[in-house]
Amino acid sequence: MLEKSNLLTEIGRMLPSMTIGECLDIRSYKRNRIIVICRKEVDRYLLIENGFSQQSMTGHEVYILKALKKVIKKEFPRSNKLRIYREGVTDPYALSTLKRKTL
Repeated sequence: MLEKSNLLTEIGRMLPSMTIGECLDIRSYKRNRIIVICRKEVDRYLLIENGFSQQSMTGHEVYILKALKKVIKKEFPRSNKLRIYREGVTDPYALSTLKRKTL
């Protein structure tokens, strides 16, 4: 679990160390809203939003971090704690629909 205020710095630290195909699964405390970030190429990332709205976007690290800031405000407006799962090489679209234990 991580504070929402520290999320962008942690994600910015994690993105360069990810291998191609590795994913980050960011969820709210109740695990009902999902953001998945997956490294597709050396300098390209895929961001999938599955919560209030469903969309996906690709881009460089700086673009993904800027887009993530907007998505966090939209998906987690009142959340203080967020969960981050570091997944291995998996299908990011399957991760965005994966049901984890709910409260």
